[in-house]
Amino acid sequence: MVALVSDTIGDKMYKKIAHWYYALKIRYVRDLNFKYLFNP
Repeated sequence: MVALVSDTIGDKMYKKIAHWYYALKIRYVRDLNFKYLFNP
């Protein structure tokens, strides 16, 4: 039971971290594209 609970918590944390990492990566790439488009 305890292992199951810790597994679900770890899974939620992993998904949350992966989501934030993905969002930051998209924002970073978008900023790079923006800079290269408007400041050649």
